[in-house]
Amino acid sequence: MSRLSWSIASAFLILFNNVLASESDLLVKLNHGGSLIGTSLKSSSGRQIRSFLGIPFAKPPVGELRFKSPVPFPPWQGERNATESGSKCFQTNFFVENAVEGSEDCLFLNVFTPPVYRIPKGGLPVMVYIHGGGWFCGYNDHHFYSPEFIMDKDVILVVTNYRVGVLGFLSSETLDCPGNFGLKDQVEALRWVKEHISSFGGDPKSVTIFGGSAGGASVTYLMQSKTTEGLIHKAIPQSGTMFSQWALPLHKGLARKTARNLASLVNCDNEEGDWRNIIECIKNVDGSVLTAKSVELSEWNGFPYFVVQPVVEPSHPESFLDEYSREVSMSSLDIPLLAGMTSGEGLMATTGLLSNEKLLNEVKDDISKKFPLMLGYDHWDEDKQKTITKELENFYFKNGHNYNIKDHKNFTDMFTDSMFLYGFDDYLKSRLSAKAAPTYVYIFDMKTEHSLSKLVGGGDNYLGVCHGEDMQFIFPLHKIVFGETSDLKGNSLIMKEVMLELLVNFASYGNPTPPGSRFITWEPATKHPWNYARIGSIDGDGFQILKNEQDYASDRFKFWRSLKPHNDANNNQYKNKIEL
Repeated sequence: MSRLSWSIASAFLILFNNVLASESDLLVKLNHGGSLIGTSLKSSSGRQIRSFLGIPFAKPPVGELRFKSPVPFPPWQGERNATESGSKCFQTNFFVENAVEGSEDCLFLNVFTPPVYRIPKGGLPVMVYIHGGGWFCGYNDHHFYSPEFIMDKDVILVVTNYRVGVLGFLSSETLDCPGNFGLKDQVEALRWVKEHISSFGGDPKSVTIFGGSAGGASVTYLMQSKTTEGLIHKAIPQSGTMFSQWALPLHKGLARKTARNLASLVNCDNEEGDWRNIIECIKNVDGSVLTAKSVELSEWNGFPYFVVQPVVEPSHPESFLDEYSREVSMSSLDIPLLAGMTSGEGLMATTGLLSNEKLLNEVKDDISKKFPLMLGYDHWDEDKQKTITKELENFYFKNGHNYNIKDHKNFTDMFTDSMFLYGFDDYLKSRLSAKAAPTYVYIFDMKTEHSLSKLVGGGDNYLGVCHGEDMQFIFPLHKIVFGETSDLKGNSLIMKEVMLELLVNFASYGNPTPPGSRFITWEPATKHPWNYARIGSIDGDGFQILKNEQDYASDRFKFWRSLKPHNDANNNQYKNKIEL
């Protein structure tokens, strides 16, 4: 054989062996004996991503399993294809009016890992992402929550579905339909991770849960629930906590009222309020119909945004949360925490109003009705609502209601503080008042060419760092939102590397800037008022990566602590435990 022939044969043999190795890498045997056949994707730098998609972790919650706790998916024999993401859970499309998408057979998760040769003997840290969507939408599809950014790092990524909307969070506040089914799905996914992630090269003793918006609130709920003991080792809640005004019904009976309203919409209500028969009737209504009808539970322009949410359940063996979290000691204080939010969270709510003159005038002409509805204090009596509204006007609108798309900071700050910042501060205050594990706090203040405020109504106007803006540096969401040809450039490309390194460092070491980090030391918060790291800069010419700061919006925190508009109305307090 000539030297050329030998070289060609050797090259072919190497290529053939690599193909065989790659195929064997994509076959994973789970601890129950069944196997998964995955597929290969590429990270943004061209690294191989071993991808296992559409893995069922619980039985389809249909028929008698609707409005029940998830049941673990049974073991199987032989090989199962895992090359496509499973269906999203039934939900309305946020951008298409009255469009219902998905299925009730939706309890799937996706697992992404580096190539086998990059996985050490002890396994890699595991990061489990819980999507947001206001409890009514969101899903784990690998095109939307693509792993291509995170999998440039040596971690295992898991992205899970959970039931949303009325199928995930409807509650009669009785054992007939106790609620929190979506949160219980998240727990079941974490149990699956503990049992099986070692088969993929993950370390089940190093699991970090992270999520944004309702996903962030879910992270803190999972930390608080007794059902997650031993499942969580670090946590990253972003733009949401269980103290956010939208994360729990504002008083006992509100969830029950919502359930009665839905029952009436589908002809399942009865005069006696017999919940057993009401829920049995609702179980026979198609899931897509229930989801479509739930849109009618909002009152004006989609407000309130959150018509269903987590609840305090009656105490029973399967309860996720049976105590009002503001009235009991905070759990999981031994778990290191990295919590953050953007500087303009309220743009999620205000951009659509500011860009629609008719809607904006409706707000200005009727603030006595619109403010309580939009800002979550319409559960008070009329006199109390008027008092709160007057206080808000005195604090935010000293110069009158002259806000518009060119001058909106006071208007947007009011929504930011009501929906996000007050609850964020309250959560940190509770945690830091006790002896807690290291707690890192950030304010994301990065101006980017792919501003989400432009998508939801800003057009060519740059309005600020919108809710969810930090997530596009962790997942390539800009490609979904602005098109495949869009890309991060300049400072945004630098920020992607910054965010990934900080979060993966935290998942690996419990510290975003461990010894040897290329960044300045991010100082943990130790007391209230909390210190924080400002990440990025709203001024593109004065770009900064990370800066330790103190006293963020302290005057606004003080105002909201005195106002307390989201506390329960008189004589209707939540008790530590809901009575049957």
